[in-house]
Amino acid sequence: MFRFPLQTFTSQPTALSRMLAMALVQTLQVTGLFASSVNVSQLPVIQAVQGQSVTATCLFRFTNKNYTTDYGKWFRQNDGQDREYIKSLHHCEPSSTLYKCNVTVQFPAVTLMDAGHYNCEIKVPSPMNPVDNVGNGTELVVHAPPSMSDIIKSAETVMADISIRLTCKVNDFFPEPISIVWYLQNTRMTNGVKSMPPLKGSEGEFSVYSHLMLTPKAKDQGLNFTCQVHHITLSAPMSRSISLSVKYAPTNQTLYHRSSDQDKPRVLSRRRIYTPPGSYLELQCVVESQPESVVKWLNPGGTMLSNASNSNATLTLNPVQERDEGMYECSATNDYGSEKMKIRIDVNPESTLAVRLVTYPLFVIIVSSLLLYSRFCKDHFQSIFINAEENETLETDNLP
Repeated sequence: MFRFPLQTFTSQPTALSRMLAMALVQTLQVTGLFASSVNVSQLPVIQAVQGQSVTATCLFRFTNKNYTTDYGKWFRQNDGQDREYIKSLHHCEPSSTLYKCNVTVQFPAVTLMDAGHYNCEIKVPSPMNPVDNVGNGTELVVHAPPSMSDIIKSAETVMADISIRLTCKVNDFFPEPISIVWYLQNTRMTNGVKSMPPLKGSEGEFSVYSHLMLTPKAKDQGLNFTCQVHHITLSAPMSRSISLSVKYAPTNQTLYHRSSDQDKPRVLSRRRIYTPPGSYLELQCVVESQPESVVKWLNPGGTMLSNASNSNATLTLNPVQERDEGMYECSATNDYGSEKMKIRIDVNPESTLAVRLVTYPLFVIIVSSLLLYSRFCKDHFQSIFINAEENETLETDNLP
């Protein structure tokens, strides 16, 4: 029987023995018994909106199912902090040569507090050279869309010509950059707008106030003011609106009149009206106010003739009598002030249309006649003076 010299085999390795040793190491490496490294793949960045469900997964491949139940874990490690391991799930699918494995961590409803840097750690046991690798890390970025409160008024009651502040509050947003714009109807406002710097909350969220200072007028009654918010998390601007109910005293008091219930009321510009006895006269007093005013008509003796609460009142004299003549007053009052207007009614028989049709032409004829007569007299006397001067001149010339 042939025998190899023991000393020759053990102390002087041949080229064949070296090749066998290298093949053995390679076999151990690929089978996981002598593993040196495993590549871990994970996304560099995951972006999410607060409240969403987020799953982070790392992937790796290994040539032998040689692991324990705790081979893969996720941990969180922000700058200067210790590792914070998180409950993770791992799963492998075998194939003819490789095992494809993944480790996942889930956030059912992600919050701003979950944002940070996460790593996937892989441990593969090996009798000779166990593997302990960490991925390059995943940055979880969480955004929070803003929420808005209703616009707040600095005073419960908005009064004309008194300054007021409208406040728009935007809450719980991230990241910090945000734009707030005010509109009156559909026109952007710049005057009176002041937005404060955002404030950071305990959980990383931001909030901000924007103010609009204005001095409303009576004409601003019912106008819409809108606060509009633009943020990276919004696919369309978010807005809140408020319609101003401006309170003001009676103003723009106007009188209308008509002489028949079939006529259309006309504005009465004068504060005196003539009407014949037996005729029809209707006066309507209208004011603008908020809230509506109580409007009253008072006769010359101070007795109330009509009373209405919808900012207008009507005085009807039918038929007009001579005793109706005098000064009448229309007063309008609400919680914020009052306004009065007086008008004199003259009951004059000569104010009838028939009398006017006769007297006016007669007046014109008389005046015209006087003018003609005056002109005739002037021409006649001038002719007399001229003839007298001529006669005096002739007599002078005939003297010896």
